[in-house]
Amino acid sequence: MWHGIQQDYLKWMAVAAFCVAFAPVVYTYWRARA
Repeated sequence: MWHGIQQDYLKWMAVAAFCVAFAPVVYTYWRARA
């Protein structure tokens, strides 16, 4: 059971890190495009 929770936790941590890493890039691209 703990393995499943840990795997889900790591999955959401990876998703959050991905969003944080790409947010400035997408924002800058959107600003330059507008």
